[in-house]
Amino acid sequence: MTAIEWDELFMSMVFLVAMKSKDDNTNIGAVIVDNDNRVVSVGYNGMPRGVDDTKKDRYKKPGKLLWFAHAERNSIYNAKRDLEGCRMYTNGIPCADCARAVIQSGIKEVIVHKKWNLENSERWKESCNAGKVMLNESGISIRYYDKSVVDILKPYRNGKVYQLENLCDMDWMQGYERIICGPDTCVYWLKDKNRCRWK
Repeated sequence: MTAIEWDELFMSMVFLVAMKSKDDNTNIGAVIVDNDNRVVSVGYNGMPRGVDDTKKDRYKKPGKLLWFAHAERNSIYNAKRDLEGCRMYTNGIPCADCARAVIQSGIKEVIVHKKWNLENSERWKESCNAGKVMLNESGISIRYYDKSVVDILKPYRNGKVYQLENLCDMDWMQGYERIICGPDTCVYWLKDKNRCRWK
């Protein structure tokens, strides 16, 4: 068996860590590694520790933004060591708030998934563009990962892993616009046609 490359490992971890998020609409992960390819920290989008995440009204926009911490910032908060010179793997270009945290933490490179980043929501475009400008001006390298991730990322719910071909029969998919299972197996729920398609 041929060992996978470091980039493939860490970007695969991004999508795996993102599956811990309880946000029904967007699941984001972030993985910070040092120059020796040791994982320093991980994070996903969610509420702060100890905050009641069972209250469904806190998941609704626009109020949700008051309660959730983004994956990039959570990975920085979770770190137990200096991040100077580290690199961060995450789904897309960090928003302006997260970019400021990346800069201040000393991270020197941000690697994002090219396909996911291109499909990121329009509502984040202005903030992510500002984040990109700040990262560039601060001398932080942005690199686009355009290869595959490890195909272990299967749709998961209530402790059970579902096969992709059975997903369309799952009642719990109703109401989802998009479920990210990995960049090569994205699941889209088409509300208007009441069916699934794969991309």
